[in-house]
Amino acid sequence: MESKFHIIDDINFSPNTLRIYLTSLHTGKPDGYIGLPVTVTEKSSRYLVEFEVVGRFQVINESFNEFEKPYEEITKFLFKMIDSKYLQQYGDSAKYFMRGTNSDTVIEHYAVYSEYFVVDVLSGTPPTIKILDNDID
Repeated sequence: MESKFHIIDDINFSPNTLRIYLTSLHTGKPDGYIGLPVTVTEKSSRYLVEFEVVGRFQVINESFNEFEKPYEEITKFLFKMIDSKYLQQYGDSAKYFMRGTNSDTVIEHYAVYSEYFVVDVLSGTPPTIKILDNDID
Protein backbone atom coordinates (compact mmCIF):
# COMPACT_ATOMS: atom_id res chain seq x y z
CA MET A 1 0.00 0.00 0.00
CA GLU A 2 1.39 3.37 -1.01
CA SER A 3 1.86 6.01 1.64
CA LYS A 4 -0.10 9.24 1.67
CA PHE A 5 2.99 11.04 3.02
CA HIS A 6 5.88 12.14 0.82
CA ILE A 7 8.90 14.38 1.00
CA ILE A 8 10.49 16.36 -1.80
CA ASP A 9 14.12 15.36 -2.30
CA ASP A 10 15.01 17.68 -5.16
CA ILE A 11 13.53 20.18 -7.60
CA ASN A 12 15.28 20.84 -10.90
CA PHE A 13 14.23 23.43 -13.45
CA SER A 14 15.79 23.93 -16.84
CA PRO A 15 14.10 26.07 -19.48
CA ASN A 16 10.57 24.76 -19.83
CA THR A 17 11.10 21.48 -17.90
CA LEU A 18 10.47 21.02 -14.19
CA ARG A 19 11.52 17.82 -12.41
CA ILE A 20 10.37 17.06 -8.87
CA TYR A 21 11.84 14.06 -7.03
CA LEU A 22 9.88 12.63 -4.09
CA THR A 23 10.22 9.78 -1.61
CA SER A 24 7.33 8.16 0.24
CA LEU A 25 7.33 8.18 4.03
CA HIS A 26 6.19 5.26 6.18
CA THR A 27 5.77 4.56 9.87
CA GLY A 28 9.18 4.38 11.49
CA LYS A 29 10.44 3.15 14.82
CA PRO A 30 9.53 4.96 18.04
CA ASP A 31 11.86 7.90 18.58
CA GLY A 32 10.86 8.83 22.13
CA TYR A 33 9.33 12.12 21.01
CA ILE A 34 6.22 11.64 18.90
CA GLY A 35 5.47 7.94 19.09
CA LEU A 36 5.70 6.43 15.62
CA PRO A 37 7.13 9.03 13.22
CA VAL A 38 6.77 8.89 9.45
CA THR A 39 10.16 8.53 7.85
CA VAL A 40 12.03 7.02 4.90
CA THR A 41 12.11 3.25 5.39
CA GLU A 42 12.86 0.13 3.33
CA LYS A 43 9.21 0.34 2.16
CA SER A 44 9.74 3.81 0.70
CA SER A 45 9.35 4.42 -3.02
CA ARG A 46 10.99 7.14 -5.09
CA TYR A 47 9.19 9.13 -7.78
CA LEU A 48 9.96 11.61 -10.51
CA VAL A 49 7.21 14.02 -11.54
CA GLU A 50 8.18 15.79 -14.76
CA PHE A 51 6.47 18.75 -16.41
CA GLU A 52 7.72 19.47 -19.94
CA VAL A 53 5.85 22.70 -20.72
CA VAL A 54 5.99 25.01 -17.70
CA GLY A 55 4.86 28.61 -17.74
CA ARG A 56 5.09 29.32 -14.03
CA PHE A 57 5.71 27.50 -10.77
CA GLN A 58 6.08 28.34 -7.11
CA VAL A 59 7.28 26.48 -4.06
CA ILE A 60 5.54 27.41 -0.83
CA ASN A 61 5.52 26.16 2.72
CA GLU A 62 2.78 23.58 3.15
CA SER A 63 1.27 25.49 6.05
CA PHE A 64 0.58 28.53 3.79
CA ASN A 65 -1.03 26.53 1.01
CA GLU A 66 -4.68 27.16 0.16
CA PHE A 67 -5.92 23.72 -0.87
CA GLU A 68 -9.29 24.31 -2.46
CA LYS A 69 -11.97 22.29 -4.19
CA PRO A 70 -12.64 21.31 -6.90
CA TYR A 71 -9.61 19.16 -7.70
CA GLU A 72 -8.76 15.82 -9.26
CA GLU A 73 -6.50 13.48 -7.30
CA ILE A 74 -4.00 11.95 -9.73
CA THR A 75 -1.84 10.28 -7.05
CA LYS A 76 -1.48 10.67 -3.29
CA PHE A 77 0.92 13.57 -3.95
CA LEU A 78 -0.22 15.03 -7.30
CA PHE A 79 -3.44 16.93 -7.86
CA LYS A 80 -4.98 18.77 -10.80
CA MET A 81 -6.56 21.91 -9.37
CA ILE A 82 -9.71 23.01 -11.18
CA ASP A 83 -10.29 26.75 -11.65
CA SER A 84 -8.00 27.69 -8.76
CA LYS A 85 -7.11 31.22 -7.66
CA TYR A 86 -3.52 30.59 -8.80
CA LEU A 87 -4.72 29.60 -12.29
CA GLN A 88 -7.08 32.58 -12.48
CA GLN A 89 -4.36 34.99 -11.39
CA TYR A 90 -1.42 33.72 -13.48
CA GLY A 91 -2.83 31.42 -16.17
CA ASP A 92 -2.89 33.95 -19.00
CA SER A 93 0.60 35.29 -18.36
CA ALA A 94 2.04 31.76 -18.01
CA LYS A 95 1.64 31.25 -21.79
CA TYR A 96 4.22 33.95 -22.47
CA PHE A 97 6.92 31.98 -20.66
CA MET A 98 6.32 28.62 -22.35
CA ARG A 99 8.47 27.50 -25.24
CA GLY A 100 6.98 25.67 -28.20
CA THR A 101 3.35 26.50 -27.52
CA ASN A 102 0.75 28.62 -29.24
CA SER A 103 -2.14 30.80 -28.15
CA ASP A 104 -4.49 27.77 -28.15
CA THR A 105 -2.51 25.96 -25.46
CA VAL A 106 -4.68 25.18 -22.45
CA ILE A 107 -2.93 25.98 -19.17
CA GLU A 108 -3.67 23.68 -16.23
CA HIS A 109 -2.77 24.03 -12.55
CA TYR A 110 -1.12 21.04 -10.89
CA ALA A 111 -0.05 20.82 -7.27
CA VAL A 112 2.60 18.48 -5.88
CA TYR A 113 2.04 18.02 -2.14
CA SER A 114 4.66 16.89 0.33
CA GLU A 115 5.49 17.22 3.96
CA TYR A 116 6.69 20.82 4.42
CA PHE A 117 6.33 22.07 0.82
CA VAL A 118 3.80 22.40 -2.01
CA VAL A 119 4.81 23.03 -5.60
CA ASP A 120 2.18 24.78 -7.73
CA VAL A 121 2.76 24.37 -11.47
CA LEU A 122 1.04 26.00 -14.43
CA SER A 123 1.67 23.72 -17.38
CA GLY A 124 0.57 23.32 -20.98
CA THR A 125 0.85 19.52 -20.80
CA PRO A 126 0.06 16.91 -18.12
CA PRO A 127 3.02 15.68 -16.08
CA THR A 128 4.59 12.26 -16.37
CA ILE A 129 5.20 10.21 -13.24
CA LYS A 130 7.98 7.66 -13.05
CA ILE A 131 8.72 5.23 -10.25
CA LEU A 132 12.46 5.22 -9.69
CA ASP A 133 14.66 2.54 -8.15
CA ASN A 134 14.34 1.90 -4.45
CA ASP A 135 17.96 2.60 -3.54
CA ILE A 136 17.17 4.81 -0.55
CA ASP A 137 20.28 6.39 0.93
